[in-house]
Amino acid sequence: MQRPAALLTFLLLSCAAHASTTITYGPWDETRQDIDKALLADAVRHRDPELAVQAPLLDPLTAARCSLDEIRAVFRELVAAERADLPAFLQDAAPQDVGA
Repeated sequence: MQRPAALLTFLLLSCAAHASTTITYGPWDETRQDIDKALLADAVRHRDPELAVQAPLLDPLTAARCSLDEIRAVFRELVAAERADLPAFLQDAAPQDVGA
């Protein structure tokens, strides 16, 4: 099973790949990482696909490059592409239920 952190990294890179300019940034501060980890852990604990999409929605780099609708669309594409390696609650979610 692929780790949620790897999925978030893929989402960030996907949005950045569509950007017209390159952004150089340092490591996230610990608070930012803690928020993302907590959201992803809560998504798994509560089996809630919406909580899983909240981490990239709240990420400042992703939000600087993608609209909320774009982030949700990329998240849905990612879930569809990686469905077999995701937790059951995401595998079972209909595409419109994930990031809708």
